[in-house]
Amino acid sequence: MKLVRAGIMIVAGAFVSVAVHANTLDLSGEWSVRLDPRDVGEKQQWFKAVEGRPIHLPGIVSEAGLGDPLALEPALTKEVFSHLHQNFRYVGAAWYVREIDLPDGWSDATLLLERTIWQTSVWVNGRMAGSLNSLSTPHRHAVGAFLKPGKNIIAVRVDNRMQVDLGELGHAYTDQTQTIWNGLVGKIELRRENPIQIKTSPLRVVLPEGGKLAVKVEAINHDGPDLPAWSKIVKAGEVTIDLPAKKMVKWSEFNPALYRVTVEFNGQEKSVVTGFRDVEANGRDLLINGRKSFMRGTLECCIFPKTGYP
Repeated sequence: MKLVRAGIMIVAGAFVSVAVHANTLDLSGEWSVRLDPRDVGEKQQWFKAVEGRPIHLPGIVSEAGLGDPLALEPALTKEVFSHLHQNFRYVGAAWYVREIDLPDGWSDATLLLERTIWQTSVWVNGRMAGSLNSLSTPHRHAVGAFLKPGKNIIAVRVDNRMQVDLGELGHAYTDQTQTIWNGLVGKIELRRENPIQIKTSPLRVVLPEGGKLAVKVEAINHDGPDLPAWSKIVKAGEVTIDLPAKKMVKWSEFNPALYRVTVEFNGQEKSVVTGFRDVEANGRDLLINGRKSFMRGTLECCIFPKTGYP
C-alpha cells in the first residue's frame, strides 16, 4: 500500500456553513490548503485569505496530492516491505484555512484539534490566537476573543518538522510506524466551554475573574470522610485549594479512591470526579504515593495500515 508522508503549512479556505449542535460547532469538511516549504506564509499573511487547493478535513496533505511523489517502484525488496510509504511526502509547514459563518454567543469558544503532527499555530480574522505542540494530546486553542458574529476566517498552520529531539526510535514520529504525516485528523470543532477549570494533584481552580469561590470535596466510592469545605474571596487566575493530606484517601491501582470536587463561583457551578495521588521520580523508579510502580501496556507502534494516520 502506498500512503502519503506529509509535513506542510496549510491554509484552508472556502466559505462553508457549519453544523451547530448546542455548544459544539463541527468544522470538518472542505478547507483550503497551501504548502509553505520556504516558511513565507506568516510574513506574507496567508492567514488573511482563503487560498490554495481544496482538501477535506479530517485528512492529510498526501490525500490532496501534495508533496514529493513516491519514487519507489513495487518490488519484493526490504526497502519496499519494511514499512508503509505515503504516495506524497512532505515535511514542513502547511496552512489550512476556512471561512465560517457564526451566530452570536461564541466569545468563550475553544478550537479543538484532536490529533496532529506536531505544532499548530492558529489565526482568527487576521489575529494570532496561539501556538501549541503535542504529539499525544489534543490541541485546544482559546479563540473566543477573536471571533465575531457573521463571517470569520480561521487559519491553522501545521508544522510536522521535529519540534523536540526524540531520537530515531520514537513511535509517534517515524516513517517506520504511522509515517510522518501533515494534516488534521479526528475532531475539528469549536466548543463553548465553562470558563471555570478544575485541575488536580494538587487541586487548583482557574477563574476568569475575581469573586467568591467555594469548593466541596466528597468521597464517593470509599469510607473515607468528605474533606472540609473551602471558601474564600479570590482574584482571577489559578487558585490552589489547600486540602488536609492526613484526611485524604490517596488513589492507587490497588485502592482507586475517588472524590467528587464541586466548585461554586459567582453563580456558576462545575464538578469533576477525580482521585488524588503523589507521583515522583526516584532515580529510575516511578513512585506513586511513595510506592514503586510499573507501567504496563501493549506495544502497538502507531501503525495504521489503511491510511497511515489514526
